[in-house]
Order: sequence, then structure tokens, then C-alpha cells
Amino acid sequence: MTRIGVTRSRAAPPIARRRPRFLRAVVILAGLGFLVGGVRHFWENEITAAYPVRYVRVEGATIYLDEAQLVAAVSPLVRGGMLDVDLNAIDGTVRSFAWVDDVTVMRRWPDTLVVQVREHQPVARWNEDGLVSGRGKRFTPQSVAGFLHLPRLYGAEGQEAEVLGVWRKVDELIAAHNWRVTMLACNFRQSWSARLSDGKELVIGRQDPVASIAQLLKLLPELGDRQTAAIKKVDLRYRNGFAVVWRFEPESEPPNDPPAGMAPRASKEAPGAPVSLMALNQ
Repeated sequence: MTRIGVTRSRAAPPIARRRPRFLRAVVILAGLGFLVGGVRHFWENEITAAYPVRYVRVEGATIYLDEAQLVAAVSPLVRGGMLDVDLNAIDGTVRSFAWVDDVTVMRRWPDTLVVQVREHQPVARWNEDGLVSGRGKRFTPQSVAGFLHLPRLYGAEGQEAEVLGVWRKVDELIAAHNWRVTMLACNFRQSWSARLSDGKELVIGRQDPVASIAQLLKLLPELGDRQTAAIKKVDLRYRNGFAVVWRFEPESEPPNDPPAGMAPRASKEAPGAPVSLMALNQ
């Protein structure tokens, strides 16, 4: 009698089971690699070649900005196709020019890069070698020799907008007397001083410069035109009055920032010095 045995099939080894999956993954990755390489080749050789940057156009009303220098600085950054251009890098390069206030960089198809520039509009000189724009921004061109006619503003870094704002308000106040503010300064002690277009010097101190000058202007009609024209310096550092130095005599120095409400003593002035003490209307 023949005996028939039953044999159980053994499970395939784990490596044997994983091999087809591994091969499929390799094939998929290889296919993706060929696809990426093909897209990159197509991009570099077809798209870039089809849309090269041929022109750099500077737009905007510019007076002081050297457009030729700007284009020369940007040109190395626009080699290649329109889609390869790094607009942020170009933006940073253009902003490095002192006369540039704001810039917008854009592509104009099919072959032009447009750089729209807004130039600083200087309204005053700042300290010794800078300028300040009408928007209160300080910038430092290579030379300020062509702007010596502008008023002089002095202050610490970061005070540009504040000093410019005070200058505008004071300049508006004194316009009725046909004066202009040719110099306005705020020193490290926050003490203000000014010079007017007719040579008058105003020592204002640490009080509100606009309010102090407004008080002075209220009293000038009582002095009359002749005496007003004879004023050389006004010291406004007193709560209830001010000191005047007249043009027709040697000037004597005022005290350094007297406390509020303290009146100067006559003995502090040199004998015969042309200093008058005047009280403000209460």
C-alpha cells in the first residue's frame, strides 16, 4: 500500500518577498531622475534661450542719479533668461545708490527688465556731509557742494524727521516777517538753537522751540520795525521773558541754560553790553 504524504509549502524568505518592491522603487526613482534631468535640460536650453534679458530700462524722474552707473551695476545680475533673474538681488543693488529713495523691479515680457526708481528730493542739509529729503530720510551723496543754498539742520542719528518737522513749523511761523530759517540745531542735550535769514540768532534751550518762537513773535510788534531789525540774538531760555543782544554793540555771552523762571543778573554781563531783558505778556 502506497502512502501519500502531505507536504506543507514554506513561506518565501523576507528578502525574496521584498526584492520585487525594491526593484520597482529603483525603477521609479530612475524614471523621476530622467524626468527631472529632462525638464532641467529643457529649461536651461529652451526656455532660457527663448526668453533672454536683452534690455534694462530705468524709469522715473531722475536728476541726480547716474543711470549709466546704475545699469552697469545691475547688468551682471541679469545674465540669463527672464525667469532666472533674481529680482531681490537687483532691488538691493539699486537701493545701495545714495540718491535712490524707493525702487520697484519687474519683468516686462518678452525681454526687458524694468527698474522704476524714485529719487530723493533734498530739502535741507544734514549735519556736515548729508542731506535730508522731504520725507525726513537722511542720505549721504558723494558731495553736497551743489546744495549749499539749502538750510542747515543738525541733530543726532534718528532725529531727522523730528528736526525737519520743527524746521517746517518755525519756517511757517516767521514767513509773515519775510524771514526763513537758515539753520536749526538740536544738540546732544536736546537744546535747540536757530539762525534766521537776516542773521538773527535764537537760543531756545530745552523748551518747545515752536511755542517759544511763537511767544517771541507776539511781542515783536510792540518793539517796532526799527528795533526788530536791530536784534542780533535772542535768548529765549527764560519762562517769563527773554534777553536781546542788539547789533550795534559788542555781543556778550548769555548764561548756559538758566533754570526755568530765573532772571539773568545784570552783573553777569560785561559793562555797557547791549543786552535788554524783556518780559513776556502773561
